[in-house]
Amino acid sequence: MNTPAPKDLVELARGPATRPAGGRKIDEKLEELMVSARRRRAYVHALAMNYFTPKQYRYAVAWLTKRGYGPNVFPIHHIHPPLSMAVLNNNREAIQALLDGGADPHLSYPTEKGRTSPLQMAIDKLGKLITPFTQREYVKAQGYILEML
Repeated sequence: MNTPAPKDLVELARGPATRPAGGRKIDEKLEELMVSARRRRAYVHALAMNYFTPKQYRYAVAWLTKRGYGPNVFPIHHIHPPLSMAVLNNNREAIQALLDGGADPHLSYPTEKGRTSPLQMAIDKLGKLITPFTQREYVKAQGYILEML
């Protein structure tokens, strides 16, 4: 059962993007988020991606990494690492924050159809979007994605 975020956590997500000068409000909210995630057996990066603004999530990635929830770490009972979740949700800001925070786009993990990675997921999504393109243009687009990473 999903429990809604604490009211003040939702309000914080609409507030300032970085930790306020002289205050630790966002740090306190991240602590609350971690406790809530543990209690609900939820994934802290997934909660943070949804509760915080892009700038706050960028800060949260570094904060969570210092506490053992790095961008390449995900609980065994969750299927996707944080970067794959961001790709699935088309969340460009989270993708950038995770890559800047050290997420591995080649991180291989098992799926029902074999193994995949965040990069392969992005390429597969691109392939679905560019069906009108010729095969040659599709290969060029794949090369472009690989060069970007």
